[in-house]
Amino acid sequence: MEITHPPEGMPSPEQQIAVLEKAFADAQHRAQKYQQERDRLNDQRWDLQQENRRLEQDYESLRLQKGGFGFKSLLAVAVASVFFGVICTWLFFRLKNDHAKAFGQFTRDHQFRFEYALSQGRFEEVEAAIRSNIDRPEVQAIRPEIEFTKKIVEAAKRGCGK
Repeated sequence: MEITHPPEGMPSPEQQIAVLEKAFADAQHRAQKYQQERDRLNDQRWDLQQENRRLEQDYESLRLQKGGFGFKSLLAVAVASVFFGVICTWLFFRLKNDHAKAFGQFTRDHQFRFEYALSQGRFEEVEAAIRSNIDRPEVQAIRPEIEFTKKIVEAAKRGCGK
């Protein structure tokens, strides 16, 4: 076997091997550098995952604490609102029927006496009681009804011939 020399301008096999070994060493150096970069990024990712877990735990803890406070405040507001609503309803919407109250009181005070006196034919007594009550301030709400009653008594008196 004969060793042939490469043509001119072409590097010798030793030079080619040296170039290849240098390229291989550069590739190993780059691979090692990429390996270190990958390890650094993995560590950084792990740190970020740990921080994320810690933040999620803190968030859940805070959410539970706020949730308990929120429920208590919601309950307090609901109770206060009901109480306030009951007070406002009582103050503004209670029945203020002075007319019915005054008529009921007048009826309780005078109905039996008027009926008895009318059945006995004592119309003047009923008219006098009506005249004495018509100017009282507590019966001013039912003044038209009292005047109507007075007219009925007068008509009954005329009808009975007295």
